[in-house]
Amino acid sequence: MKGQFSGERLATYLAERIPLTEAMQVSVDSWDGRALTVSAPLAANCNDKATAFGGSLYSLALLCGWGLLMQRLWDMNLRADVVIHKAEATYREPVNERLVAQCRQDDDQEWQAFIASLRRRGRARLGLTARVNSEGQSAFELRAQYVATLR
Repeated sequence: MKGQFSGERLATYLAERIPLTEAMQVSVDSWDGRALTVSAPLAANCNDKATAFGGSLYSLALLCGWGLLMQRLWDMNLRADVVIHKAEATYREPVNERLVAQCRQDDDQEWQAFIASLRRRGRARLGLTARVNSEGQSAFELRAQYVATLR
């Protein structure tokens, strides 16, 4: 499905397999083969200060990176299980609007090394960074490492 928006498959997968996404009201907004954008309404993800709950920012960014990796693998017709290995979060500014996370994977050499390792060993790790902006400023960043295992 490369080159065609296939976010519906990812949205369905999230809704069926990750119940938290329903409570957060996560939407898959766009996929262009290298970047994934997901979002969720502030009202379903706010804290006692009427800004985005830190756990929602973390979860949305983690889902964004995980979804990007799943979608790229699906686009290559590779079936793999993807899990989070480790992550580091940076909270810079409060988010007081719709939560929109974006993750990009543009490094072709890194991607090819990941795929080669996955095919050779049946398992590979990939580092991804997802960001949430608010009012044009970088508000949250999650640097995470995901592990994929071929089925």
